[in-house]
Amino acid sequence: MVTQPHGATIDEVEHHWAEANGTTLHYVSAGDGGSPILLVHGFPESWWAFHKLIPLLAQNHRVFAIDLRGFGDSAVAGDGFDSAIAAEDLHQLIRLLDVGPVHLVSLAGNSFKKSPE
Repeated sequence: MVTQPHGATIDEVEHHWAEANGTTLHYVSAGDGGSPILLVHGFPESWWAFHKLIPLLAQNHRVFAIDLRGFGDSAVAGDGFDSAIAAEDLHQLIRLLDVGPVHLVSLAGNSFKKSPE
């Protein structure tokens, strides 16, 4: 579903929400040709971390940038959220996008860590 964003935006993107893995994920898309790229932000960021890169990549690629669960305009993450759940969220979103295999780009140095009990 394409709708207006709740937060920041740029002219080059469309905003979407998808139901995947029991949650609502927000993502933006840009470009309409070339191999697909999925941009994944780190902690504590959102798709906005890529707002300057997206228009450049979209010249030759189909670009998707997600707000991971609990960030940006995606649904809040519940108890027990960890990297395995985040990975399954991404897996299901890629399947829903139905664009075939994607190049995955993530911000280095950021990771999910389970909180100590």
